Amino acid sequence: MTSNPVLIECGQDSMRVHHRGAVREWRLERSSHGRLGEATRELVAKELPAWIGRAAWQPRLHAWCAVSARGVTVRRFSLPSGGGADLEALVAMQVEAEFPLPAEQLAWGFARVSGGAGAVAQEVVVAAVKREVIDDYRVLLEACGLQPRFTLSAWVRGQSGEISGAGCLLVVEGRASEWAAFDAHGLESVRVVPWGLERLAADYAGRAVVSMDEAAGRVREWWQTGKADSVLDAVLAQALGEVARERADLPATVMVEGATGEVLVEGLRRTCPRAGGWRVAPTISAGGTALLRGLERWAHHGDSEAVLELRVPVVEAHPALARGIPRRWAVLAAILLGLALAAPHVEVALLQPGLARRVAALKAEEPRLAQIEEQWEFMRNLKQSQPPYLDALVVISKSIPQGTQLESVSMNGRGDLVLRGALRTSQDVVGFRSKLVESGFFTTVVVDEQTPTPDRQQVNYRITAHWKEASLREGLPILKLDDPGATSAPGEAPKPRGS
Repeated sequence: MTSNPVLIECGQDSMRVHHRGAVREWRLERSSHGRLGEATRELVAKELPAWIGRAAWQPRLHAWCAVSARGVTVRRFSLPSGGGADLEALVAMQVEAEFPLPAEQLAWGFARVSGGAGAVAQEVVVAAVKREVIDDYRVLLEACGLQPRFTLSAWVRGQSGEISGAGCLLVVEGRASEWAAFDAHGLESVRVVPWGLERLAADYAGRAVVSMDEAAGRVREWWQTGKADSVLDAVLAQALGEVARERADLPATVMVEGATGEVLVEGLRRTCPRAGGWRVAPTISAGGTALLRGLERWAHHGDSEAVLELRVPVVEAHPALARGIPRRWAVLAAILLGLALAAPHVEVALLQPGLARRVAALKAEEPRLAQIEEQWEFMRNLKQSQPPYLDALVVISKSIPQGTQLESVSMNGRGDLVLRGALRTSQDVVGFRSKLVESGFFTTVVVDEQTPTPDRQQVNYRITAHWKEASLREGLPILKLDDPGATSAPGEAPKPRGS
């Protein structure tokens, strides 16, 4: 038995909490997908723990919650006789086969409505809803320090004893109402009717041509006192007529829960010929409503086969994991974890002496860096200022004709070049000069002298030239190394690599 239980009615558009004889109600705002709005979550999470008087260090309080029919599907199944785990397994298979969503995506529960010990067969009623509906409430209430358990409001009302045999129950709320149908064995179906006090206020404002605030106040007055004017009577007749037409199979007993249930029943009697036997459910009084009394019985008597509890299935662990981890493996894992954590520190301790010696050696060599840098700078300048004597000789060797007699080559650091020698004819001298010009190595090439020898067999020549700056000589094709496989025709300069 639980003393001072927390009882929660989760309706279509409000959540009413009962605790220690007091009642507190919060309006529920929902998103377009029907989930609880963020503002509602924050408000309830802030105010509910303070209202129930639970400190953060205290254990969680048990909460018994009844949810509305929003999104709930009710089915009846006939199953072989059995009980306990066998019956639950049979129901789980039926849920998997009959409902459009897998069982792990549903919050569902069941209760036996007929059959039992000694019977060949038994009938169970199953209620299921998307698990996110229950998860929304569960997460919110757990954040408030509660340990919630859930059932269906219509089921609890049906177990109150107020409805015997076939009948229906209409629970009027703000934006929507709940319609539950019962037969001789209990709950048969539930549905949400898109009609409520806010719909009445909107229709009344349209007919009476008044503001929504005034219309809402008039409807609230009628709901509390039962007094209605002619315009509200017409609105009620139209709305209740829609309810009666939607439920053409209305039974002889229909209960309406609310302060003005008698007014609603009278309206239904005027719109439906079969409403003669309808009666009004007890209103909130010293004994409470049928829903509140049912939650109290559940809280005080605990688990019972008569309670249809909506539960979210828990995914079972793999059997190997369920058996637990052997102790030796746990010890080995702890050792490996310790080694992994200690490895960086051990590595530092082992390598630090060697690293210290290397750093000291590098610091000892640091004074030499300035000397090395100075020597390198000297060699670089020397290389840049060095005359291209070898390049000039390469150009001469690739440009000189066959049979040339080269007597002297004179070069200086200013770029001046003087060639003396003898060629067979003056045409050879002109050809030699042309090849030197075409090499691109020289800026000027001039034949200063060409005189025949005394025997008239050769021509003595004197050629002066001046080579280009280093930046203009870079990349000349004639300076590339010759391809070993390439050959030159007699009298031609050797072919450069890649030509």
